[in-house]
Amino acid sequence: MFLKEYKNNYKLSLEQKEALIGIMLGDGYLDRKSPTYNTRLRLEQSYPEKKNYLLSLFELYKPLVVNYPKIIYRKPDKRTGKIYSSIAFRTSAFHCLNEYHDLFYRDKIKIVPKDIQKYLTARGLAY
Repeated sequence: MFLKEYKNNYKLSLEQKEALIGIMLGDGYLDRKSPTYNTRLRLEQSYPEKKNYLLSLFELYKPLVVNYPKIIYRKPDKRTGKIYSSIAFRTSAFHCLNEYHDLFYRDKIKIVPKDIQKYLTARGLAY
């Protein structure tokens, strides 16, 4: 019961909120199975090039994460034979992320909210 209460009552810090806006304007992804479920944040960056950036995001959202970031190796590119890799993590599903899913998704398609200027900050733009 404690975990469910934690997930339903956790409040994002100001830094987490501002960063999330910027992340969602980039390649961040929010996953919500249905309107009755809570939302999880998924982040993935190329490895090793963006490893430090992803690890800084992991530190920022660590209170929402159960597992450490993982390195993902893709199948070789058919054209070049090169093997690409990335580093990724996802949060658990939290109630406090639902409003951001509602803000950035319409009919399961990611959008830029019409009133985005209301949410943007210098920190958010930096992310």
